[in-house]
Amino acid sequence: MKLPSLKFSLVLLVAMAVGILPVMAKDSVVTAVYSNARKDYVRERQPDGTFKTETYVIGNGGSVDGSMPLDSNEAVPFPTIVRVMSRFLAQENYLPTSDAKSADLLLVLYWGKTIPFNDAAERANTDATYVTMNNLREGNKQVKLSDAQNHSQQTDGIQSKERYLRDAIADQLEGSLYQTQLFDNARYDANQQNARLLGYAREIARLDNPSIYAGNGTDYHDLINDVENERYYVVVSAYDYRLAAGEKKGKVLWTTRVSVQAHGNRFDDSLATMLANASAQFGRNSDRLIRQYRPGRVKLGELKYLGTVQTKAPVADEPATGK
Repeated sequence: MKLPSLKFSLVLLVAMAVGILPVMAKDSVVTAVYSNARKDYVRERQPDGTFKTETYVIGNGGSVDGSMPLDSNEAVPFPTIVRVMSRFLAQENYLPTSDAKSADLLLVLYWGKTIPFNDAAERANTDATYVTMNNLREGNKQVKLSDAQNHSQQTDGIQSKERYLRDAIADQLEGSLYQTQLFDNARYDANQQNARLLGYAREIARLDNPSIYAGNGTDYHDLINDVENERYYVVVSAYDYRLAAGEKKGKVLWTTRVSVQAHGNRFDDSLATMLANASAQFGRNSDRLIRQYRPGRVKLGELKYLGTVQTKAPVADEPATGK
């Protein structure tokens, strides 16, 4: 896979200078985490059982196509997100490097807010459909009454007024039902796009079975409700840096996705909790969507930035396939 021409900055950094910066993780923030990795991505372990260190540089991917960047009043600068995330990466023995040429991984960071399907027009169409159905029911009554009075058709073969009005209403209902199908398709497409971005697609597919009609659909409908509402997300995609920098090929080794409901939360308040919950899945397969919360406090040390390098970014919205 060739790398596209999207430009971003690689941030070169070294960890933890003097000083502690407290970052409050918002209490009771429900997060959803999904992670997958290639089968050929296997981390080596050291004699003490811990993972062998892998070094990285980070690229700013911005918001994924089909989503929106954050509003200015809740936006978090890219270096701040890097600082928060680097602490959790270090817990998994992923460490930053000051020499990009020696890096093992290119981490591309994407964040923003999903755009749910706008159902205002759909709801208006639904209301109009119910009105038309009631009108058609009344029109059928009028036709029956006219038939009973033997006035359903004139002697010259011209259709009665009652039948003409009833048929016009029936045509209107057919149009409304066609619009309903179009809206259903648009909703499905929007949900699918957000489900893929957030890592919900496989879990929704697993739960989409006849049991949801037999009282077991709570989890399924919870997931649908999530993707049909705005959610803050962070996606971290890890690429083989040597292939990306040398051969300009994007080989995704692993991708971790974490999100939280936007309503009632702020991205800047929720970021630390989101990354804390996602960190255990960095470089791994979560197999399932993990919905959880973790209250608490995260303390982060200051980072010293060594500079940025302009380069080209791989595509963010293509997950590691696990193949």
